[in-house]
Amino acid sequence: MDSIRLFVRVEATAALSLLLAATVMAALGAALFFGNPGTAFQGSGDAAAFYFTSTLLFGVIPAIALGGPIYFFFLKQREPRWLYVILLE
Repeated sequence: MDSIRLFVRVEATAALSLLLAATVMAALGAALFFGNPGTAFQGSGDAAAFYFTSTLLFGVIPAIALGGPIYFFFLKQREPRWLYVILLE
């Protein structure tokens, strides 16, 4: 039972990290396209939504499907290092 809780905590941390990265990317996208009428976006809100959605879609597999389980495996082996997980991905 403790392994399941630990796995859920690792996956929740990976999901929260992904949401934080997507939020930062959305803020950067909105700032880059603020008041710039010569782009494909209708406004900074569209740019923010595009960057947020893109980051979530492209980040789900590396962060949640691969990174979380690999980190959990290393955590069970007593060698938890995010550098190992990043190098394996």
